[in-house]
Amino acid sequence: MPALMDARCSHACCVVRGGIVVIGATTSEAAVLGSVEMIAEGEGSFTGQPPLTCGRKANTVAIVVDESSSAVRHMLVLGGYDEDDQTVSTV
Repeated sequence: MPALMDARCSHACCVVRGGIVVIGATTSEAAVLGSVEMIAEGEGSFTGQPPLTCGRKANTVAIVVDESSSAVRHMLVLGGYDEDDQTVSTV
């Protein structure tokens, strides 16, 4: 498995159409990330994806939305904490 673009912990991840998606996190410097990375099935590296509207860390859940009728990859990202350690209520 190749390395992530940004080292991170306390992130969420899920599988979307056979690819692994890594969402949000905390860096080793305690910064909260809003970035999203994905490695598609059969690819050799992670690529950046559109970022979250706000950074999230810890206790975050990613749920894949039914993709059978969509050409676009969709997921819901719920919960977590922001850069001020406040709970996040946005989806």
